[in-house]
Amino acid sequence: MVFDVNLNIMSLGGLALGIGLLVDNSIVVLENSMRLRESDQSLAEAAARGAGEVAMPLLASTLTTVAVFLPIAFVEGVAGQLFRDQALAVTFSLLASLVVSLTLLPMLIARSVPQPVTRTNRPSGTRPSRLRRIITWPWRQMSQGVKWGGRAVRRAVRPVFGFSDRLLQRIQRIYESQLDKNLMHSSRTLFVGAGLFLLTLALALWLRYEFMPQMPAQQLVMDIRLPEGTAFHSVSETAATVEAWLASQPEIEFVFSQVGWARHGSEMARSDQAIEQIHLIAQPEQSVPGTIERLQHELEQHLVLPAGSEYTFNASEGVVQQLLDLDEGDIRIELCGEDLQTLSDLADDLRRLVERIPGIEHVWSDIKAGAPEIRLQIDRDMAGRLGLSAQAIADYIRTSIQGVVATELQEFDKKIGIRLKPAFSEADLGSLFRQQIRPGVAIGSLVRVDQGRSLMQILRQNQARTVTLFANVGERNVGTVVNEIRQHAAGLALPGGYEMHVGGMREEMNRSFNSLAMALVLALALVYMILAAQFESFRHPFVILLSVPMAWIGVIWLLWITSTSVNVLSLIGVIVLTGIAVNDAIIKISFINQLRGEGMDLVPAIHQAGRMRMRPILMTTLTTILGLLPLALALGPGADMGRPLAIAIIGGLVTSTWLTLFVVPVIYYVLEK
Repeated sequence: MVFDVNLNIMSLGGLALGIGLLVDNSIVVLENSMRLRESDQSLAEAAARGAGEVAMPLLASTLTTVAVFLPIAFVEGVAGQLFRDQALAVTFSLLASLVVSLTLLPMLIARSVPQPVTRTNRPSGTRPSRLRRIITWPWRQMSQGVKWGGRAVRRAVRPVFGFSDRLLQRIQRIYESQLDKNLMHSSRTLFVGAGLFLLTLALALWLRYEFMPQMPAQQLVMDIRLPEGTAFHSVSETAATVEAWLASQPEIEFVFSQVGWARHGSEMARSDQAIEQIHLIAQPEQSVPGTIERLQHELEQHLVLPAGSEYTFNASEGVVQQLLDLDEGDIRIELCGEDLQTLSDLADDLRRLVERIPGIEHVWSDIKAGAPEIRLQIDRDMAGRLGLSAQAIADYIRTSIQGVVATELQEFDKKIGIRLKPAFSEADLGSLFRQQIRPGVAIGSLVRVDQGRSLMQILRQNQARTVTLFANVGERNVGTVVNEIRQHAAGLALPGGYEMHVGGMREEMNRSFNSLAMALVLALALVYMILAAQFESFRHPFVILLSVPMAWIGVIWLLWITSTSVNVLSLIGVIVLTGIAVNDAIIKISFINQLRGEGMDLVPAIHQAGRMRMRPILMTTLTTILGLLPLALALGPGADMGRPLAIAIIGGLVTSTWLTLFVVPVIYYVLEK
């Protein structure tokens, strides 16, 4: 309420994203307390000491994650609009989980095995009364049932727990052996890590870059523009023909069409709304990849339109486009100048150039020729000699075409005008010109006739008239296509005073990418300052921050394996990793420093910290990955939007955890030695 965050798809998505993160603090506290409990300490002592030992590392790891999410809420452009609610939801939930893990959880651990009350230790005179025993009998039976059920569950899952313990012990033995080899050959370990990072940077050049991930279309939107001046009944017949064909397809659930409305007193449809849109929605069981494209191809084969007609197919807008109202096309090319005819000619030339570029699916412009019109100009000199005013002549012509409202019909609180209109055909203007406004004076002798087209709109950009071309890009990289457009357009001679600007989704992509880059730098700076304050050192935070580029290795490789593009959503995942990837390293380095502070040597402290912290590190990583798995699998409609984000975080966590266990101790060893 304070930050005006509602329950919506993004805030709920933030809670889904943070499910794995919320239990990390509790896992660390619980694991440390149980380890101390196994060393013959009481539950209360183990809970208090277990929470106290990891309180500061947990505070640092939580604050680093919060420091990463908060800058996202202030990012400009599309990324900021999308992820503000999500970032705030994750931030508040993480802070709440920290408080719970350090306060409520130790209390629950201390009371998890209460001291049983027996006849020997029950105080005298405390025998419960018969009435109390009767009242508490249902509760005691329920508690007994819960105990029996718990015993049955423990017996059922005991083999699973035994297998996991044996597997974990085997992994731990392999890890200790490999860690010892890495410390002995530290130079080789660092060389392999650096080589893997450089190889990953080379692989990043082969990834596909785009603004937003492509989402499967759920609807087909078709726009048909008939020749200007087409009669309304012809427009309706064309719409009915298309509707009938679409409705005959088994995949179609329903068809909706909107036909341009007729002008008042006229039978001519608006030229800019001949058949504005025809929507179709495939039934869920038929909604498979390629259905929309197949229907488009078949409709093109069966569609028969009058000469001069144009039509376009557009995939239905996804969730992101609906939320942000993005530009019409992937690429937007603006031509600015003074003369509309010159701009129109330049737009036609540029359109032919762009259509020849591979990957361009469709090119269109915002030029609207307007409807054909007949302009009647009154001869004021002739009208003056005959004693007629221009207003009287104009009123007579208007009445002859549109009629006049003779009276009104009162129906409750509404008034309905009743219009009287003489028989008149717009196709035969001669009948109008032969009409006499007074005896012997025909309308045709008082007006001059001129034919032309009206201007539907005049757009301006920076006080200059503008014509815009739009283009959609298929499977190719938008950035590559934009560069080719600029190369082809360089040979187009622009007159003096005319300019061309290429933008659209590419422009928004550059803006969002630059803003995300600044957010990443800010996140790294905030994380470093928090770690420097925690460790009171400038060297140890540097070792921990090396987990971030290690996480980038997994991000790039998993994006390449899953054929996922680099977009705003995956870059948000990279920023989130800046706070998540360092959590394991914080816990490990803190424990090494704690053991060295107790007098242990460097190498034994590294081995001991690795042996004692491996299990909580693996558990926290696994819970976060499992929490993100539904998002990565894109289960359910609309889930594709969170898939790049989840894939980036999962890939980064896998490599950052592995390298935190093997490479970070080596870097710490080299710097400390």
